[in-house]
Amino acid sequence: VLAHQDRLRNDPDFEPSFWQFIDFTHATQVDLSVKTIRILAQRNPFGKHSRRAFYAPNDVMYGLARMFQILTDHHKDELNVYRDISEARKFLNLEK
Repeated sequence: VLAHQDRLRNDPDFEPSFWQFIDFTHATQVDLSVKTIRILAQRNPFGKHSRRAFYAPNDVMYGLARMFQILTDHHKDELNVYRDISEARKFLNLEK
């Protein structure tokens, strides 16, 4: 995840205002400490005008995504965590 953030930061085509959709449907294992989640939140490459939706259908992923959301609040992101994928897609104006 840290390497992904680095790739975004170093990509000349990346704009901090991009919108993001993350789907944790197939996440079966989590190997992130609270410290790493805090670091990820602090290094957040997205700006205050980006919209980000995390779809987390299971309890573990939902809890970790909410922790990330709380830690990124000072960045003023429009980041929401959803258990309902249609609500996540609606937030980002994505069509089926």
